[in-house]
Amino acid sequence: MTLSTGDLKSKVVQLTFNPTGDESFSPSDVGFSKFHNVIIEPTKNLSFEYDYTNEIIKAYGTDKSNLQANVKAFIIGK
Repeated sequence: MTLSTGDLKSKVVQLTFNPTGDESFSPSDVGFSKFHNVIIEPTKNLSFEYDYTNEIIKAYGTDKSNLQANVKAFIIGK
């Protein structure tokens, strides 16, 4: 579901990662033209960061083998 406020939209999505823990993720993947804020929920002793320049979600932690497909992200964009 996408919520709109003025010219900004927000959306909660579930993400699927590859085993390396870094995943390509661009605004067009979720129907946006630009991301203003990407917040990814930590899971299984992993934390996440969105690289706005390279459009990649990076996973940080000691054991990326437990990376699951049930990672949720809250996105604000246009």
